[in-house]
Amino acid sequence: MYFQEQKVVIDNKTINYLKTGTGPHNVLCLPGALGSIWSDFKPQIEDLSKEKFTLVVWDPPGYGYSRPPERDFSPGYFQRDAEMAFKLMQTDIDLYESIRDLSKWSVAMKSPLIELYTEPGLTKLWGQFCDAFLHILKHQEGNICKDYLGKIEAPTFILHGAKDPMVPSYHPPFLREHIKNTKYFEFKDGKHNIHLKYKTEFNAKVQDFLLS
Repeated sequence: MYFQEQKVVIDNKTINYLKTGTGPHNVLCLPGALGSIWSDFKPQIEDLSKEKFTLVVWDPPGYGYSRPPERDFSPGYFQRDAEMAFKLMQTDIDLYESIRDLSKWSVAMKSPLIELYTEPGLTKLWGQFCDAFLHILKHQEGNICKDYLGKIEAPTFILHGAKDPMVPSYHPPFLREHIKNTKYFEFKDGKHNIHLKYKTEFNAKVQDFLLS
């Protein structure tokens, strides 16, 4: 099985973590002294049920790949770790809260939608979209369609931007594990709209896949 670590900025510090599984029981694994994701929790990452648990394992601030900066051992560092760990567990929810504000969108991103819906209309509709996804996260364990993935029979091409701020990097491995026949390509510098940013390469790859 493929596991992919990812990074998130919390309190101006870059935190390296791994998330695996989609089960209803959330489990946060905290390494011990000088520990890291793989040195302390390899058996749990590999062997705990992915259907029963959602496992989150981090490199604590200043340890592993959550560097730089180096570990700050000044008084209160365990309390600071606890606060950051709590914020880490909230990242999926924070994602939709952070993109709710249209003023943070680029002009290129929102202009076509404003033309289509008007700015008040877009603000209202986008707010409803974010609320709907937050409801799914809070009340359905984030389950949008995972129960149907095993029923997909057609060959499936998964393309993903490695720097996509809206679709976390644990999505492609999960899809690849649960859909029978997949091909995968990652745009290393791609964000969310890879079909627009890299239109020529994207179209060529999709065309080759569909005609193969």
